[in-house]
Amino acid sequence: MLENMKVCLGKKFKNIVADSGNESEENYVYLLSNEMTPFIKPQIYEKWKKKSFKKDISKRENMKFDDLNDQYTCYNRKALKMWVLQLELLKQDINQ
Repeated sequence: MLENMKVCLGKKFKNIVADSGNESEENYVYLLSNEMTPFIKPQIYEKWKKKSFKKDISKRENMKFDDLNDQYTCYNRKALKMWVLQLELLKQDINQ
């Protein structure tokens, strides 16, 4: 769609606003690789606003994050370290 707009309007847009249905890794990668700034509402946004979500200690969003050690600290003050980082390859090569 953005490519069609670029062709029809003869203009490349810098800031892209979209709803949560367009939140995907592939879309973020496309926008960033084409020097566009994405403003996409997270799919979990409505849940974030609920009191029950804010009090749920099992959600990583409610845990403290240590940037230096790249780990979360749970409610019981235990460090939660990442053991395996698995990256999903995109179906489309962004370097084309």
